[in-house]
Amino acid sequence: PERPAPGMILGGIYARAQRWSDAIDALTKTEARTGVTAVTRRSVSGYYAQLGNLEKALGAIDEALGLDDSRPEYRLHRLGLLQRLSRTDEALEEIERLLLVDPTDLRLRRRAVSLYVIRSDLPSALEHGAQLVFQAPENEEFLSCMAFLLEARKGKLLIDEIGDIASLKRGGPPRSYRSPPRLNEQIRSFFNVIWALILREVLARHGRN
Repeated sequence: PERPAPGMILGGIYARAQRWSDAIDALTKTEARTGVTAVTRRSVSGYYAQLGNLEKALGAIDEALGLDDSRPEYRLHRLGLLQRLSRTDEALEEIERLLLVDPTDLRLRRRAVSLYVIRSDLPSALEHGAQLVFQAPENEEFLSCMAFLLEARKGKLLIDEIGDIASLKRGGPPRSYRSPPRLNEQIRSFFNVIWALILREVLARHGRN
């Protein structure tokens, strides 16, 4: 009873039978006898996640990280929980922390791009997208992702520009009424158009001769 291994094995057997509550109960009783460890807390977190109780799963993995902060797998599990809970800012903090450990992890960078897009932070998304293309220039998914980001950036700049123009128009003085042109001005414009058409036809037929 003082060894945690049998309780871990029992929890694993329950998990294989998809009896998640029994698996949690087995590990909780084991922890009461032998003490709480990072491994047991990580397993309990996974079983809570299978039950759909994401808040308890997050609490358990936080306890595991408090006991052992050296395992990237624990961080990845926590990241997945944060994403499922739609806690985008915390998930991004977790990704940035993991990328400091391994900046070549392309899957993490790809997740960072998606989360930054959700947060409407296009500059950060473009920064990670550029890293994806730089590290894997032949990857079609990464190229498509970068193309999408650039189109989104162009669209955002256009929207911002249109908004600026609209605000300037609203803040400007009202347009003055233009009176219709007089008869002599209309005749002059008519002959100018005719003369331009004649010149175009002559130049098209004879060039400069």
